[in-house]
Amino acid sequence: MPRNSDRIKKSKPNADNITAAAEAVLKDGVPVWTAVRQFGVSRTTLQRRIAFCRKTNNSENMELNCAYYNLCAVWTVFSKDEDSVLVQYLSLHAICISGCQKKKVKKLAFEYAKANEEKCPKSWDAHGEAGDQWYFDFLKRSKVLSQRKPQV
Repeated sequence: MPRNSDRIKKSKPNADNITAAAEAVLKDGVPVWTAVRQFGVSRTTLQRRIAFCRKTNNSENMELNCAYYNLCAVWTVFSKDEDSVLVQYLSLHAICISGCQKKKVKKLAFEYAKANEEKCPKSWDAHGEAGDQWYFDFLKRSKVLSQRKPQV
């Protein structure tokens, strides 16, 4: 199976709609199904958000407690700025030396994470380098870099 299968994905939920729907259910007493139809959000997502708001038990600060954050975001080691610094370094390095090898890029990413005291997976510590999946995802995120064999 390929690493990047093309799937049909649902659109990301709108944070404002989820917050408004949760407030309508909790403050105004609107039924969940009515709020789902009215605001166009997923019932499961809305119920999860309502349960979170009820668990915090703070009804006067509803805006703060019912704020929606995307919980399905992919866990990444580096921020976008750190990723761009790594891309700039690798593109400069690739110009000076003919191409960057996969092993060196993974080792450099591990050393960069340790130097910045980033939280990284345990497998990185065990192997002393970044993983294959991180490497392929990094190449997808950075359109400037590509994996090529240097000419002999």
